[in-house]
Amino acid sequence: MQDVSHLSAVVTGLAFVLAAVFAAAMSSTSSAIGALASVAVIDIYKRIDRRPDVAGRDLFVSRILSAVMSGVLVTVAIVFERLSESLLNEGLAVMT
Repeated sequence: MQDVSHLSAVVTGLAFVLAAVFAAAMSSTSSAIGALASVAVIDIYKRIDRRPDVAGRDLFVSRILSAVMSGVLVTVAIVFERLSESLLNEGLAVMT
């Protein structure tokens, strides 16, 4: 029989590495969505809405836009996953 006493430490270590990878991916995605919402609020919403600045209203609009953009990004990801071609091939086809 093999010695498996070190197995739990290895599995625990791999679980922490996997959790770190997921945390990094979630952080990057969250930052991108926050940046998209910030650009939308500053460049689009503030140009349309000429009322005096209210921090609470801008924060509310930013949160709504974050939720909407998250939904749009998930939808785009699902659509591109279902394509028969890869995303790279689709992008190159658009350019030609």
